[in-house]
Amino acid sequence: MNSTWHVLGTGAIGGLFACRLKDAGATVVLCSRDAKVTEQSIVLRENDEPRSHRFTSEPVTAATPISHLLLTTKSYDAINAMNSVVHRFTKDTVIVAMMNGMAHVSSFPAIAPQSNVVFATTTAGCHRTGDEWIPAGNGQTLLGALDKNPTAPAWLATWQSAMPNVSWRIDIEQRLIEKVAINACINPLTAANNIRNGELLTPQYRPLLDQIIAEVQIILTAINETAMVMTLKSSVYRVISDTADNRSSMATDVQSKRKTEVDEIIGWLINRDAIHETKADLPLLHQLNESIKSIEPVR
Repeated sequence: MNSTWHVLGTGAIGGLFACRLKDAGATVVLCSRDAKVTEQSIVLRENDEPRSHRFTSEPVTAATPISHLLLTTKSYDAINAMNSVVHRFTKDTVIVAMMNGMAHVSSFPAIAPQSNVVFATTTAGCHRTGDEWIPAGNGQTLLGALDKNPTAPAWLATWQSAMPNVSWRIDIEQRLIEKVAINACINPLTAANNIRNGELLTPQYRPLLDQIIAEVQIILTAINETAMVMTLKSSVYRVISDTADNRSSMATDVQSKRKTEVDEIIGWLINRDAIHETKADLPLLHQLNESIKSIEPVR
């Protein structure tokens, strides 16, 4: 069943999924904050071959209902983005939220209580160079609802046609926390040192990497995610190896002098109530959080 998907947030990942869904036969509409824009193009370069995808564009202020929404903004913009189109939601609207961090997870069901909110995490890679989107690995995409519904929705078939390794999970909240934990170990260190992911495994940076993994494990223990504690180090090392040539999104944001998602990643972890109760010492996490925030532009 191919449906119409509106995409709000056409950065690297949003643009990639818009193109993949369109190639799979879905009707894809890009949401724009500029009411004058009626059409947009995304050039996807694969195997050194650029291919242009043309999309209809609608303003977020349009009145027509949205049946399926893919939201891929930065996490700190997610709540404002949801509120900008909430007037277009119905009881049948499906909202797939795919962004880093956890701050938005508890807010979204309250913003759209009548709609079907689904959360997603992906390790698919993509970066933008000039006006081109360049995929960097298919990765794995996990989707699920907080109500732990074991039944995959009919529209999932379109996603599975669009991308490899797409699956429906009843433990999506744990997978989102795991993604935050892994990102906290990799992204801030690469951003603070202006390095690619793979350099974290060199003798110069591995001691810092192991220290931050240990601090994140303290947090996971405090919030009762004990199974993740056992697998975190191997998971972090695997992700680094699989993405060795990539720059993390946070490192790219720092280089481009953009606001990062450090507050939604490290900030969310160190501000858990359980951490305040245990008074755990997390020096490297606090140092990285403050260091990266200090060089962010004022918004």
